[in-house]
Amino acid sequence: SVMFLTDPLQRKLHALGYGLRIVDPFAHGTKGVEKTLFQWDAEHRPAYYLLASVPPVIHRWFEARKIPTMIFGSRDPNVRLPALDLDTEATVRHAVECLLRRGHRQIALLNLPPAGVVGARITNETFLRICAHEARRGARGFIQSCAARPAAVEAAIRRMFARAHPPTAVLVTGDFELVISLYT
Repeated sequence: SVMFLTDPLQRKLHALGYGLRIVDPFAHGTKGVEKTLFQWDAEHRPAYYLLASVPPVIHRWFEARKIPTMIFGSRDPNVRLPALDLDTEATVRHAVECLLRRGHRQIALLNLPPAGVVGARITNETFLRICAHEARRGARGFIQSCAARPAAVEAAIRRMFARAHPPTAVLVTGDFELVISLYT
């Protein structure tokens, strides 16, 4: 989901003789996250970390150790690490209004965040608020969340379309390619 950021960055860094490694802090499960982070930092000793789509507990781990880090996306208000965030309000409002202009009224948000990600909560709240505001135009929004795993996404898509009023449009956060492949 962040390839548009990482691909150009990786090309530029490689041209300068630097590397870029993309890692999943949950590779060994959620219970061993702190141990995984300690191991990676000790083994690779990167010059800088760019955190994307991770929960506040990971933000706080880096902040507590004063490790050079930047957050790509939303952060907990209590975390002081530098962050480059998206304007969730503008993004979601634009998406909903675009769908309403195209005649859609039953709009679903399929949210595939890692557990506890700050941006997922903000996106959900914003989506519901905007749909409620646009109810005068007939908008009805609902959220379906699940883990970004094929079986979970397939089950979520089936639940969406089994509703009494299935969506005529679906907004997706997270692993868009996974959703499209399962959706088709």
